[in-house]
Amino acid sequence: ILEAYDAIKVASMSKEARMAYEARIAEIMDSKTREYEAWEDGERKGIELTKKIFKLSSKGLTISEIAKECSVSENKIKEILE
Repeated sequence: ILEAYDAIKVASMSKEARMAYEARIAEIMDSKTREYEAWEDGERKGIELTKKIFKLSSKGLTISEIAKECSVSENKIKEILE
């Protein structure tokens, strides 16, 4: 019902108001897409970092060595390895 109401509301707008409304909706959708893509990229990078940390740890590197190799804090390495 709400979708139908919104459709009627948009249809009753002037051409200029409808164009502005549609442009704003497109802007919001683009923003949400960029946000989602950034989230996916961060998730991918986090997974890659975690894999690298476990690989280096399995090779016997110390937490300090892993931190330097991965350019992250020793606390972050400890947190991941726990």
